[in-house]
Amino acid sequence: MFIVDCQQSTPEWHEARLGKATASKFQDILSEPRAKKDKDEGKLSETANTYMMTLLAEILTGQQVELFGRPLEWGTEQEEPARIYYEFIYDVEVKALGFVMPNEQSLIGVSPDGLVGDNMKFFMKRIYRDDVYIKNLSQKLDSFCATLIKRVAECQSFSNAKVA
Repeated sequence: MFIVDCQQSTPEWHEARLGKATASKFQDILSEPRAKKDKDEGKLSETANTYMMTLLAEILTGQQVELFGRPLEWGTEQEEPARIYYEFIYDVEVKALGFVMPNEQSLIGVSPDGLVGDNMKFFMKRIYRDDVYIKNLSQKLDSFCATLIKRVAECQSFSNAKVA
């Protein structure tokens, strides 16, 4: 495992992710073509193809497309209170991480919300709306790292909880 020691959302973090398939987009890579014929021929879905072209463009231009939106902003605001809550409930320390890859040359990576102990990645996926945001997350991440992954999924109502 290779860890890029940086704070998430910093220029160093963006540079580490540039041109790499990230866990938050694995569902795009794994999506299947709509047509049975295309599936049978092993073709990429339009979604997967678009994502691959986006990664190629990042590599060629050295620039990333920035994502913005209320759900992303909300998740960023809620991350620290959720981490504190988790540490309190489970009596553990969650160390913040930047970007993690299987090795330094890898073209895939993940930005876990933290590390518990020496090898357990910590992911907080707080649901902004009642939609299926974290569908298949565990499968995708388990295939990326052969370590124990603990997923914490909480509804928006958690934001009303108070941590003493």
